[in-house]
Amino acid sequence: MKVLLITCLVLLGVQKAAFCQSKCAHVYDQFDIMPVLPGLEKTMMQHSSRKIMPIISSMGGEDPECLLYSLRAKLLVDRQGKVTDVFFQTRMPDKLKEKLCDEFLQMKGFQPARYKGEPVCAMFYYMISCMNWQE
Repeated sequence: MKVLLITCLVLLGVQKAAFCQSKCAHVYDQFDIMPVLPGLEKTMMQHSSRKIMPIISSMGGEDPECLLYSLRAKLLVDRQGKVTDVFFQTRMPDKLKEKLCDEFLQMKGFQPARYKGEPVCAMFYYMISCMNWQE
């Protein structure tokens, strides 16, 4: 019985450590100003083409299940404008989730959401659609 309990605790700890973890005590779903990335359209295009798509392409060469045709994720942006957690809405292998999570956590330059004039934690929706891969 002790072995089973210890095994469960170890596996739970490993699973929690494997993916991103939130640092916000409260996440607002209603706010006056949503989290924003200055130059949104241009910045998102650059980020997806320079950072995200190369990861997917590289891992897709090793494992075809990693080759995504679209990507949807919710990024938790904290009060300082830092991405602190990632929630994927697209199904993908765990190894790809880990790599993408690491990349999203490095994103900089967000202006945090604001509620009643104060910066708050809120979700930023990140989406790439129609990714075409050529052999």
